[in-house]
Amino acid sequence: MKWDKLTPVGINVRTELSAILAALSAAVLWSLTAVVRIVDHMNGLTYTSSYGAKAITFSPYRVLLGPALDGFFLVALVLVSLALGHYLYHRRGARTDYLMRRLPRPWEYHLRCLALPVLGILLALALAALGYFGCRALYRTLLEKVAQIAAGRGQQLVEGW
Repeated sequence: MKWDKLTPVGINVRTELSAILAALSAAVLWSLTAVVRIVDHMNGLTYTSSYGAKAITFSPYRVLLGPALDGFFLVALVLVSLALGHYLYHRRGARTDYLMRRLPRPWEYHLRCLALPVLGILLALALAALGYFGCRALYRTLLEKVAQIAAGRGQQLVEGW
């Protein structure tokens, strides 16, 4: 498959791919803040003693995850606007949208307008899911280690806010 067939005629496909990959890379780097927050939180767990019971308080996963995956959804929103921009690109000047609709393959107009944005959105959602479940696995693993240490000391784990 030629990459030039995935964008409207006259738009540089390499430029668009570079921009999409740069945005996804920034979102991946931003999502790594969740890993830092989880590890920092597990290193700085607080010890509380109330009513004679010894406990270690930890934050729930959703609190630690915070806005780490928002970058992927921001990229998806930008890619939706890119798809709209592709459709509007055909409506400028000579109105090539009429010509595109008369091509032997009637779906080529929509393919050229939607292919890269949809591929980018799918990639962003896949990376967001990978980040979510990867951080979740890290959180569970570290929490189990802390629970084993706490059990050895006769302490409990308590979920805090």
